[in-house]
Amino acid sequence: MDRKITNVLALSSVVLYSTGYWISEYFYWDDIVKWRSLRDTLNSIVIFILVLMAFLPRTRFKTAVFWSFGILCFGDLVDRLLFNIDVFIWTDYFLIAIAVIVFLYKYKGHEPHTG
Repeated sequence: MDRKITNVLALSSVVLYSTGYWISEYFYWDDIVKWRSLRDTLNSIVIFILVLMAFLPRTRFKTAVFWSFGILCFGDLVDRLLFNIDVFIWTDYFLIAIAVIVFLYKYKGHEPHTG
């Protein structure tokens, strides 16, 4: 049961992190203060989930999600510093493709199965 909870939390953290912008935009497209507050709340939830997962069993799925999550976070930083964060451009598709490839490699890879 703990392994399933770990996997659900891992997947939830990536989904919340990667869709936080659109969730905030959907609810508060006309109020930047509420938009920012919701976005910060979602980020705080993601951080809480990641800290909580440190106490749960290690699974191959969790490891793959953490790697993908790290790539998405790094890509977000690069996007903010070098590219336009206001529009979805080719680098965003490239980043998503890399995150998916790394997830599949880590999940289906040749490492010993721990969960």
